[in-house]
Amino acid sequence: AFIYNGFLSDEECDHIINL
Repeated sequence: AFIYNGFLSDEECDHIINL
């Protein structure tokens, strides 16, 4: 996973942006 904007945790980013 990676940082989106900073307001989401790494795990949240993982399934929001899983490219």
